[in-house]
Amino acid sequence: MNEESNVTFKNIIKVLLGNKWVYLLMTVGFFAASLVGFNVYNLGKKEYVSFFDYDIAGFHSVTNDKGETTTYYIDGEKFDSRFLTSKEKLEKYIASDSALEGLDADALYNKNVIKSFQYKVVYKENDHKMDESDSAFLEDKRGYELVLNASLINKKQAKILSECVSKEVLSICNNKIDIISYSSYVNNYDSCRSYLEKINNLVSGADYINNLCDQLKKTYGDVILKTDKYGGEDDKYFVESKSVSDWQSKMNMEFNSYYLNSLVAELEVNGYINPDYVDYVTSLRTAVSNLTREIDVNEAVLSDLKAQRQALVSSVAPGATIESVEIREYNTEIISLTKTIADQREQLELYELQLKKLDKSSMSEEDIAEYNKNLSNFESRIALIREKLGFYTSQYESIAKSIMKDNLRVYF
Repeated sequence: MNEESNVTFKNIIKVLLGNKWVYLLMTVGFFAASLVGFNVYNLGKKEYVSFFDYDIAGFHSVTNDKGETTTYYIDGEKFDSRFLTSKEKLEKYIASDSALEGLDADALYNKNVIKSFQYKVVYKENDHKMDESDSAFLEDKRGYELVLNASLINKKQAKILSECVSKEVLSICNNKIDIISYSSYVNNYDSCRSYLEKINNLVSGADYINNLCDQLKKTYGDVILKTDKYGGEDDKYFVESKSVSDWQSKMNMEFNSYYLNSLVAELEVNGYINPDYVDYVTSLRTAVSNLTREIDVNEAVLSDLKAQRQALVSSVAPGATIESVEIREYNTEIISLTKTIADQREQLELYELQLKKLDKSSMSEEDIAEYNKNLSNFESRIALIREKLGFYTSQYESIAKSIMKDNLRVYF
């Protein structure tokens, strides 16, 4: 008779405890198999995601009523994320870092290694589960989300590739900052045909640089200037100021010393005109003729308005009241037209004076000599101010570009 053997759980435990190494190997093997299985199972679903934001001069996003967001560079060009993820850009990124060596740009591009790169608003939940359509959802941060295909690259490569894509925007912005020009008023001055236009450009140019300084300080603070960044002592654009405010004060002191606002009054009193601009002289005579007709028409309209207003007042029975709205409308039109006529007469007087000075037939030789002397002095003064405006415009350009570049940032 064969004896039956009963194997109990207690017996199994005794066997395992008696064979500790076997137990240890089984345990390790189980966890290893589980880990491999987990990774294989998730391999096809895994993604690398980078979320970052930019702090760049002029780089801004605008959201329309439909919720569509468009981003622009400092020069107004539309930011296009597809340009940063093109095959040509992938080739550039791969060549820039040895850790990406061996990757094939064509293969990565065709297999969509960059799954998406877009502007995104990240939300955070309030007190309960909700989705983005919930009004209680709070905006946490805004930025750019880059999603990479993890089946094509490893973690280190994904990190480097993310940095390459994000920093490419900094490189583009650096180039755009380099070609910024603030010299529009200087260029306009050089193409002006009348002294009045030249003076207006000088005044507007000085105001323009002042406003740019204020905006620069508002954005970056009253930055301490590093003089070695803007040239040496022999450089025309050497900056001796300690801060943007200090530099701005020196600029304003110099511009004020030329009494810019008084130049127009001097021009109007003396009627200066450059006879070399033959076309301008011709247009001036045409302007006098046109302006005279406009004044005549406006005065006729003004006379009619006053007559209509008076008729309205006279038509009201004694003791009755006039609708104040109608009276106010007449008053507004009369005041506006009266001012227009006054401005036109002032302009006409200047034009007529300029033509008279140009003709010189009614002037003595002494008057002509005095006029030419004063005109020469006047031309020298505004030419000097033009030179200073060009100097400060170029210097501001150097300062602003350096500060903007120093503050280019990307935050991951």
